[in-house]
Order: sequence, then structure tokens, then C-alpha cells
Amino acid sequence: MKLLESQKNYRAQNRPAGRSIKIQHQASIIHNFKWLVLIILLIIGACEEKIPTLQTVEAPLEFVSITSYADTLNFAQRTIEPSLGKSDILFVGNDEHVYAYTLLKFANLSALPDTLDSLISVSLNLQTYHQFQLEVLENQSIDISIFQLNNSGIDSWTEDSTNFKVNNDDLKYLTSHLFSESDTLSIPLDTNLVASWHDSSNTDYTLVLQQSDTSLSSIQAIYSKDAQLYPWLEVIYIQDGARDTIKIIPSEDLSILSFKTSENPESHMFINSGRSSYSYIKFNFEDELHDENTVIAQANLHLTIDTVQSQLYGENFHLYFNFLDSALLADQNYNPLYDIYNHHYPVGSTDTVAIIDIKKLIQGVVSFDNIDNHGIVIWAPPTVLNISTFCFCNPSDQNPVNIRPYLEILTMKEQ
Repeated sequence: MKLLESQKNYRAQNRPAGRSIKIQHQASIIHNFKWLVLIILLIIGACEEKIPTLQTVEAPLEFVSITSYADTLNFAQRTIEPSLGKSDILFVGNDEHVYAYTLLKFANLSALPDTLDSLISVSLNLQTYHQFQLEVLENQSIDISIFQLNNSGIDSWTEDSTNFKVNNDDLKYLTSHLFSESDTLSIPLDTNLVASWHDSSNTDYTLVLQQSDTSLSSIQAIYSKDAQLYPWLEVIYIQDGARDTIKIIPSEDLSILSFKTSENPESHMFINSGRSSYSYIKFNFEDELHDENTVIAQANLHLTIDTVQSQLYGENFHLYFNFLDSALLADQNYNPLYDIYNHHYPVGSTDTVAIIDIKKLIQGVVSFDNIDNHGIVIWAPPTVLNISTFCFCNPSDQNPVNIRPYLEILTMKEQ
């Protein structure tokens, strides 16, 4: 017991001394750290004048902005005869802008057996794409009339036809059917029609689709044979006592378009995928871009869209553009549709301006001797899902300067 009390007394006597030693040790560490920081600062201060400074040099590249306005360009426009072959969409209808009808040719009957016991039924099946109507007529059903075209033994049209027009005297009425959007139209036809095609007593393989009441403002769009949702004839027949069904896809189809809108080429240029109109403009920028070492950092063609005169069917529209060759410029039969579609620009249905990046074209003129500036041709191929017409303000003096086309170029080269 005495030994335990002695140990407690010893600890009590030495506890303050232990605290004093610990505090003295911490004070020594802080004192040494302050001296170390002071020494480091003195070393940095002594070496500051010996650290070399980088000399700023002049920028290695020079940027120059060039703008070509309406008074530095030439403008011209051409129109190809209206037709819409080899397109994914076919049109039937009438509005303030266009009258359209469709031809379907069923010349390929090889799917039918050579001999038939009887034909049970024949129906024309159409996959609808969209119906374009004014707001006051929206969702109104429109009658589509089906005719047979009498060609008098002569095949009168192909998908490449541009001047073909249907003569109403050569049309034989077959039936009518209501167009309903987002649906498959199944239109019953007389079996005698296919029977006469099958036995070759009738070689008028063309069906004509027209809007029955042309006083109504509406455009109906259906998928063509070039689309996945193609039209077809469904033929149900009996052969050797057995019932069978086949599909006959059109061998050719074509929309014929008649545009009503009066265009004023004096103040506007029109790009249309159905009319296949195109324009070309030439900016005279060579005098300012004569150094072949110049790099085109940016080149934008600015075109103002006249939203009032533009007629839009659908939302998707692409402008295609390329440089003209001098021989093509002189050729009255020149058609840009046969050009390679390397350059294109998407245009939205609500856009008010098109800003087209033509940097690669301008660079080609500057850097290569074999590319001359004969102008830029702008067009829309008739393979889009609409027959829209975009109207752009041209360089005419009739238009204010701020809405005329202009070319903005940013160049860069070494100093």
C-alpha cells in the first residue's frame, strides 16, 4: 500500500516537468522553421535577376478578312422542265403553288404465272407519306381518282421524261378513293384490267393518280417504288385449283408537276427540287487572292431567304453547290443533277438566312492552277422528300444591300 502511494506521489511531482519539456520542444521546431523560410526567401531574391526572361516575338501568322459584296459578282438562273422521277416520294394534288399528278407503270408482269384459272381480286396499295394542306383544310379527306392511260400501243413516258404531259382524252376512269394520312390505301380495281395486261390484249400498263376536286387546296404525298414503303398491286388468283397471292411493284413511277407561282428572276433566285431550278453566282475575288500560299481559314456564302415567296413542303431541304466548269456554263443543256454531290448545306423550314461554308472551293481556286473561278452553281436534286421552293434575294439593285448575297473570306499566311 505504501508502495502504491509512493508511485502516485512521484507521478504527481513530475507531471509539470513533462509538459514543460514538450512545450520547449515545439517552440524549438517553430523557431527553426522560421529561419528555414527566411533563408529560402533570401536565396530566391538573390537569384531573381539571374532568371532569363522570354522575349515576345511578332505573331507568325497574318489574318486578313475579305468581303465580296453584290457589286463584285455576276448572277444567272436556269430552270429545268418539271418532273420528279427516281424520287422516294410521289405527289398528287393542287394548291396555290403547284398542280401535281402521278404515273405508275406495271409493265413487269413476270410474277404472274403464264396460265391462270381465274383472278379473284386486284387492289392498288399505296403507302401514304404526308398530306400538305392549308390550316383551314387541315385533315380534310381528299378524293384521289385512278385512271388508266391509253398509250395507243406506244410507251409514251419513262422516269427520265421531262416534257411528257397527260392528255385527258387518253384517260379512262377506273375508280376513286379517299386519301388518309399515315395509312395504307387499298384501292380495289377491276380484275379485267390485270387480265388484259396478262394476255397482252392491253399494253397500257400505266395508272394515273389525280386529285378529284382541284378546287381544294391540298397536296398528297405517297412513297414511290424507290422507297422501302413502295406501292404495289396485290393480285389474288387461282391456279391449278390452289389460291395464291402476289405483289407486283411498279416498273416505273413519276410525278408530273405544274408550278403556278410567278417567279421574279429580276430580284430573286429560286432553288426547287421539283422544278429542278438552279442558280449560279460568280464572285470576282481573284485580284485579292492571288498568292497561292494563302490558306483559306474560313469562307462563307451568305444568302438571304425570302420567307414570303418560299414554298415549303416538309422540313428537310438541302442545297448542293459546286464550282462551274467553263464548258458547262456555255451548255444550255447543262444539268447540275449529274454532278457529284460533294458539297451540301441543310436548310431549315424556319431559317431566314443560309450561310454556306465554301472554304474548300475557294482554297481550290487559290492553290491549284487547274481550277478556275467560273461561278458557283446552287441546286437541289429531286430526290428529297418534298417539292419545296426556296427563294433567295439576288444581287439586283432592286434589293437593299443588306439582303443581297455576299462572300466573306478569312485568310491566313505566314509573316
